[in-house]
Amino acid sequence: MNSEIGSITTFHSSYILAQYADLTWRRGNSADFELENTSITKANNTYLRYNLGKVANSIRRHIPKYQTYYAKKYAELLRY
Repeated sequence: MNSEIGSITTFHSSYILAQYADLTWRRGNSADFELENTSITKANNTYLRYNLGKVANSIRRHIPKYQTYYAKKYAELLRY
């Protein structure tokens, strides 16, 4: 991943890194209505996006603080 992004200090926030990796959602709105379910942009760096996902999942599985947080969030999901 280091070869994909270079120095992490070039990104001033996590949001900018997420935009670089195309891990942001499209905005879907019309007048006063905003869509709830939109897709991820997925245009550029496939390898970086894949590896960031693997890292995040590894953190979720191995650090108890994140295990608890994601278990709580999963329980809050709306089922379609």
